[in-house]
Amino acid sequence: TAPDKSGRILGGRPVVDLEIAGDSQGGGGKVTSVTAKDLDSGELVSYEADAVVFAVGINAMQKIVGGSRSLSRLPEFRKVMNLQSIDCL
Repeated sequence: TAPDKSGRILGGRPVVDLEIAGDSQGGGGKVTSVTAKDLDSGELVSYEADAVVFAVGINAMQKIVGGSRSLSRLPEFRKVMNLQSIDCL
């Protein structure tokens, strides 16, 4: 049988950073966890993950990248900081 492919959507927990295995040189790797701030308690909470979908606008994405140690080291995410808007179809 195939492994469980379920996912969770957690509101009220803005992403603060990602843990990326194999990212010692800023060359990418595999996401292993997401660190988020629980808005109810103010705590930083780590969630195991093997994939992340950023379903946010450009301003929110720039805030995530700007505050994320791991994402700000990756060239493809640093380029997001130069965008003023994005098109959606």
